Amino acid sequence: MLAPLLIGVSLFGLFGHKPPPGLERHRLDAWTYQVLRDRFTGRVSCSLSGRNVSYAKGAVTFHYPRNVDTSQAIYRIDDGPVLQEKDAEVELLRMHVPLPDQSASNPSGGQVMVPASQLLGARQVSIRARPRAGVRRFSVAGLSAALAAARADGCDPQRTFN
Repeated sequence: MLAPLLIGVSLFGLFGHKPPPGLERHRLDAWTYQVLRDRFTGRVSCSLSGRNVSYAKGAVTFHYPRNVDTSQAIYRIDDGPVLQEKDAEVELLRMHVPLPDQSASNPSGGQVMVPASQLLGARQVSIRARPRAGVRRFSVAGLSAALAAARADGCDPQRTFN
């Protein structure tokens, strides 16, 4: 009676999901980067993320719930001056970084994007998502080291991260 149940459970993967072949997962400080190598095509795709933070194509995205409008966000890197997210968008567009969908009801989609070049060597980013909102702090410590480690594993910071 128990043997058929165990066989059924193992066939349907109820003990956990097996990672896809070619996936490597690495943890460095507060960051996790994954490298997926397609053994057939040789293509490499990568991801780099921390708690409510992700990296792609030269930008670091800070994630709020999708219903939070962050279109008027301001931020501070470590103890630096207050910066406008709108000013960062100009640099991101210059870098050809795709911005969040600009829906009429919430153009930001709960995301605040900052060029990664502004954050190299930084420890934290403090963000006020909208006027009169509280400040939320995000750790970016170790971003430079995580990008360097991912690069050493074959990830191109401008092309292979998604």
